[in-house]
Amino acid sequence: MGRADERLQAGLSCWEEARNYVRTGRPVQAGLSYQRGVSHLLLYIQLMRWTSVGSAESIRAFHAVGTAAREAVPVIEGVRTPLHAMNHARVALVASHLADPACGDPELAGAALRGVPGAAAAFDLIGDGPLTAEVRIAGAAEARLTLARLMWRHPGVADRNRRGAWPVGSGAREGFLQFRRKYRRGVLPSCVGLDRDAEVRKLAHEGVLLYSALHDATSGHEAALRSALAARDEVRTPRPV
Repeated sequence: MGRADERLQAGLSCWEEARNYVRTGRPVQAGLSYQRGVSHLLLYIQLMRWTSVGSAESIRAFHAVGTAAREAVPVIEGVRTPLHAMNHARVALVASHLADPACGDPELAGAALRGVPGAAAAFDLIGDGPLTAEVRIAGAAEARLTLARLMWRHPGVADRNRRGAWPVGSGAREGFLQFRRKYRRGVLPSCVGLDRDAEVRKLAHEGVLLYSALHDATSGHEAALRSALAARDEVRTPRPV
């Protein structure tokens, strides 16, 4: 087994361990396992020199990072600091966006859903089920909403997290610590140049549009769409003083 495969297996093991800790009510241990798992999976992506999806393996890897990091957010927010949680929410945003076959564009969602998935990409890496275009688009929508809600609750922390912002897809190769920091500061192309609150509103609005496209195409995701609409309404209102 090569070094990259070792990081992949370590990441998946930590992720499964984190889920088990959550199920047994051990949030501190879960948070630590999620952090280790996400770092291992990011190192796997870096070692494979993937900057965007192409192969089935890269699709699964980006989706895994996005899902694990998004799951980690409420756990880490509860046991550590909002900044640690926001770092993971940014990682989830970047990875889920890169795994999204619609690239965040609701007008492309229908075509992506009608496409024929490759046989090698039929299943994800953690055993949750088929890794369909629908699952990947939903992941991208939820990552946007997760970060938007967190930024809205913690505006001061959001300002710190936005320092040194990295436009997704830009830059050259670098060492792992720099690579991980980029993901923790990732900004979507649609949000580059926006101030903090404008980014929050944009993320929430894009989450609604993606869930609306999924609902129109599949007649599903009703609960997620209602939640997204509530989040969009929330971030449009003035914060309590």
